[in-house]
Amino acid sequence: MIEVSLGKGEFLSALQAFGPYISALIIAGSVFYASRNYKHVQRRTAYDFYDKFADRMHDIRSLQLLYPDIPKIWDGGPEGHALSNVEPRHFYFAKMLLQANEAIFLALRDPLIQTKVTKMDLNGWRQNFKTDLRAPGFADIWRNYDHVRQSYSSVFQKEVERILNEIDKENRP
Repeated sequence: MIEVSLGKGEFLSALQAFGPYISALIIAGSVFYASRNYKHVQRRTAYDFYDKFADRMHDIRSLQLLYPDIPKIWDGGPEGHALSNVEPRHFYFAKMLLQANEAIFLALRDPLIQTKVTKMDLNGWRQNFKTDLRAPGFADIWRNYDHVRQSYSSVFQKEVERILNEIDKENRP
């Protein structure tokens, strides 16, 4: 075995020589740790946004279902026209489901959200939502009222149309 003995001055000189490498290693580790935490915060923030939006819309629609006079605010507009042709409770419940499904759909498409954590994927969501869209009243509200369709993102509109077309094909003899 070879023994190397360094004097106090030699040891400090060696430490100074390696100092920049040690500092670089510490900085690289810090940057890696910070970027990992930043990605986690981004994912969490995006998920929280979608989740809170769906909760808020649920609260608003619940009020509309509980108090029959609230929908009168839309009298004379496109929503008022729809309400004169459809039972308001059904109309608002359908809109609640659509808004919740849009929030889920957009969240599942967002690469910042880890769907492995939520145990949900886009295909599973699609099959579940397809069940709702098979109900004639639900599909009619989507198909018959432009102002309902246009209040959702274009990607969600395309997805709903794609699912409705699949349902129509399945129902053809």
